[in-house]
Amino acid sequence: MLADGAQMAAEQGARGAERAGYIGAMLAWATLLGNLSFLLPNALTTGYLALGNLIFTVYPLLLGAFATFVMMIAVQVLPWRAAATSVTVVYLLFGLVNYLLIPLLMTLNLQLEQQYLLPHASTVSLIGLEWQYGLLIPAVLLDAIAWLTRRAKWPPRRANRVTFVVASISISLAALLYPFFIRSAQEQSDPLSKMNGPIAAAQLQASSNLPHSSIVLVIALSLLLGLLGIWGGSWLGAGIGELMRRTKR
Repeated sequence: MLADGAQMAAEQGARGAERAGYIGAMLAWATLLGNLSFLLPNALTTGYLALGNLIFTVYPLLLGAFATFVMMIAVQVLPWRAAATSVTVVYLLFGLVNYLLIPLLMTLNLQLEQQYLLPHASTVSLIGLEWQYGLLIPAVLLDAIAWLTRRAKWPPRRANRVTFVVASISISLAALLYPFFIRSAQEQSDPLSKMNGPIAAAQLQASSNLPHSSIVLVIALSLLLGLLGIWGGSWLGAGIGELMRRTKR
């Protein structure tokens, strides 16, 4: 609706309203990406699947689907070059504000209510810590590919293939740079890494029934599954973005 309103304002020559409409759409897509990001940390705790000794997580699948869906819509609709990058920068600012302000506001609230935390209680914002900061990489590269596609006037099939390859590489890199992904993959590949204490011997005996796999295999299978999410998100986002652009015309 905001993008449609911006287009209507452009047809009437209202540049200020047009700019405000597109900025509103950018903020809305950044908010959508933020809301979808809340699902990603759970994929590293409850999103692991085991087929025999093959273990993988749906985290890259969800990350690829969510990121490419929002970014491809932005690339198709927003009229400036850094469309996906601008949406992602706003999304990253949400995470940074959350990380920096929540501890300060929590401390202020405790002082006003004359309460205190336990001695070893953490004041770090977990949401801000788990934010997907690596998504800036695919955003910049997708904007670059979109610009190159328009400049070189590539046919749609070639443009889609190159976009998929670039998105696959960059989002896989973003997933690998997410420290919680590597740590959870290590824990899932070796269940004993989480076991300690006085009953470690009993845990060791019981762990013979648990699936074991190489951490490299866990990560590789998860990233391969992520390609499906990248393809689906790109296809759906590009389709919706193109439909919105045609509707404006």
